[in-house]
Amino acid sequence: MGSFASLPIAIAAALLPQAASQEAAPIEISALERGFRACMMQVSQGSYLENEKAELLAQDKIIIRDDPPADVKLMASQLFKAPTYAMIESDEGVVWITSQARLNVCKVTLSDAKNPLRTRLNFSGELFKTKAWIPDKTRSGTQGGLMREAFSLGTDPLKPTYYAMVDGPQVVLNDGAGIQAIITVARIERK
Repeated sequence: MGSFASLPIAIAAALLPQAASQEAAPIEISALERGFRACMMQVSQGSYLENEKAELLAQDKIIIRDDPPADVKLMASQLFKAPTYAMIESDEGVVWITSQARLNVCKVTLSDAKNPLRTRLNFSGELFKTKAWIPDKTRSGTQGGLMREAFSLGTDPLKPTYYAMVDGPQVVLNDGAGIQAIITVARIERK
């Protein structure tokens, strides 16, 4: 789709199995995956989610917004000083992407979803299928009704270049209203 054609080959191959095949027919990717891909672009380039690229982002149905719901703002305030927000509306629910220019971390949230648990587990399942994203069992698990699935990406499993953590409740809360899943993507700079 649109702007994701410019993904670096190593990152594109690491996203989901169909992303690696250039000969495959174009398929519609989920809003959650589009948010994840946008976060990967943001943390790899440092300035992907910005108003100057609004037209390019719109090709992937990503709209820069400055009016996120209160729960997304609260989540962002814990990490970002000057956040940029982008939104993707879909049948899955509302996906919010939160980032900050030149910061090596980005978050994707899924809110107001019809079936957030299935959407989140399907996304995690697709990451499990890739050969590049390695499940990180030391950071994965459940506690207090919350579930975390962590993954690392890099040439050395002990020194990954990227982390992705998929967090959410073990059950659907509030009939799917509010934040139901959070994906954190981070790039680790090694010296």
